[in-house]
Amino acid sequence: MNKLNSLTKLAISGIATIAATGITTVPAQAVGEISTLEWSGLTSDFIDEATDAFNSGIDSTFEVSFSPDEFAAIIIASGHFAPFFPTVPPVDVFPVTSGPVSFRLTAFEPPLPGTTFTADFELEEDLIFNFDTPVSEDLVIGSLGAGATFAGELLETGAVEFELETGVFIIDQLPDNPETPEFDPKFNITSESSIFEFGQTVGSEGGGYIAETTDIKVPEPASILGLLAVGGLGLGLKGKKKS
Repeated sequence: MNKLNSLTKLAISGIATIAATGITTVPAQAVGEISTLEWSGLTSDFIDEATDAFNSGIDSTFEVSFSPDEFAAIIIASGHFAPFFPTVPPVDVFPVTSGPVSFRLTAFEPPLPGTTFTADFELEEDLIFNFDTPVSEDLVIGSLGAGATFAGELLETGAVEFELETGVFIIDQLPDNPETPEFDPKFNITSESSIFEFGQTVGSEGGGYIAETTDIKVPEPASILGLLAVGGLGLGLKGKKKS
């Protein structure tokens, strides 16, 4: 099976999983252009280490590498991300690098139906994805900071599954958008929400993951000052009415 077909099937499987659990949506109060980047790929073989962590208890760790083959399927690239992945949609494969990271078991939760163990895990190091884009020599970097928490399950089938609970991907080195050169991503993008799920089944050579980050293009600094001025004027008017 070629890499594109393999990753595309993984992406479709991941989308189905997210659809079943519910995608985190951007709050209604968010203002500005919404940009979404969604990607998926393979993981290293980590099921034995993760199973040992569940069985060993608090402070046990396991290590996993994401996209060890240095490829990922880009599923969605909208808003500010779109120009960097011009062949998406449909799903397309791009080079990506990401180092190994560790997860530490911090607490056990009551087992859910179909599980042997349910537990909380904490990311020990920053998880960074370096995407090589076809229209820029710079890299789009997504970083999930150390301390992010995950819900983990050891299923009765022997499979392991993990889902991000707290933490967001920070796109901290996004190059200027070639279609909007006046837009400075260092000051005008805020990370709004993220999804990250990974797992592995018994007997497989490795696992898979799916990730998504939704960012908001916030108003320009001049616009923010204007909003503050208007807000201050409103407060002043309210104060006069109360006096």
